[in-house]
Amino acid sequence: MGLLARFLETKSPEEKLWEWFEGHEEYLIQLMEKGETLNDYDQERLDLLMKRVSPFLDYFFNPPNQSRGWRLVFTVGGKVDAFPAIEALMAVPHQLEHCEALGFSPPMEELTSVTLSSSEHTFELLAKDLSFQVQQEPQVLVNVYVPDTLIDHNATDSVLQFLFEYLGEHQFGLLADRLNLVSASNGEGEDLKPLVELRKGLG
Repeated sequence: MGLLARFLETKSPEEKLWEWFEGHEEYLIQLMEKGETLNDYDQERLDLLMKRVSPFLDYFFNPPNQSRGWRLVFTVGGKVDAFPAIEALMAVPHQLEHCEALGFSPPMEELTSVTLSSSEHTFELLAKDLSFQVQQEPQVLVNVYVPDTLIDHNATDSVLQFLFEYLGEHQFGLLADRLNLVSASNGEGEDLKPLVELRKGLG
């Protein structure tokens, strides 16, 4: 093949990554079903292809359930500055035969509670116990009202991780700089909304 032909066939990092997944899709699912991982050669090749799209890019598979099949999910770990990399990747035409591809970790629809542990205490956090209110002045903030015990025992990092999983990577990333965790007792008498509505955004 001449140099001109090779130049004309040059593909973007996103296209090359999709080609790899399209060629290894069935093999990857078989590995997931067996609880096995990629061999070193394939893993190094995949790591290189992903880093060319974004140094933060990673992926995982969601196994099928009663309402859907396998899902291939791309994530950048909530790093908002890297969101355009996933958006560019998903904009490239691709065709997977055995699973659905998603950009960003989706909300965990079935997540209703989680057990949080600190050095001295264990708490059960229920999604229904969280509410929020949008504060417009002096700047736009999303006040999320959290049971007082979690604030008192410095469990806010665990609450934020719960919100990441509950809201999904994209929605959490867009709101992260505006989220303000507040003791629930400070929200008494306020016009609060259930946390599930925050999945829709600030709209």
